[in-house]
Amino acid sequence: MTVRKSKITIKGVTPLLMHAFPLEPVEGFDKWSIQDKAEYAAYRDPDTEELYIPGVAIQRALINGAVYSKGKGRASLQKSAAACLLIDPERLSLGTKEYAIDARGVVIPATKGVLVDKSDIV
Repeated sequence: MTVRKSKITIKGVTPLLMHAFPLEPVEGFDKWSIQDKAEYAAYRDPDTEELYIPGVAIQRALINGAVYSKGKGRASLQKSAAACLLIDPERLSLGTKEYAIDARGVVIPATKGVLVDKSDIV
């Protein structure tokens, strides 16, 4: 079995929205300014201060996209992709420290809708 490494470039056609899910509850988050909320939700590398995409997010996107590729018989390539894809490094830099703020309504069944501020990379 051989291991193949590939270096790829992903280019989007729409702005990238990001919202890092907080692992711990944050008190008074609703009262924060829009800028503070967006900065808290941005994926920012602690060493370089640049924005990044988590490698696991790219890995999951590729695995979910493999559903639409046909494998053996009627099966898709999703399981094969999950078994062999590894994204390195853990943080994929976007090469920028700046972002715009995107605020839009989000429907959550329990709360019937809230306004969420996200970092928007153009």
